[in-house]
Amino acid sequence: PPGDLEILYMCCNKLTELPSGAFDKLTQMKQLSLHQNQLKTTS
Repeated sequence: PPGDLEILYMCCNKLTELPSGAFDKLTQMKQLSLHQNQLKTTS
């Protein structure tokens, strides 16, 4: 049904409406978690 595509399209629009700061925060958190994992494995 076309309803699924419409929902997907709406979700995509919502994502693009997010402030760039939110994406920066997400990437920072990802990098931090990766860094912490690396520290755990090396120690």
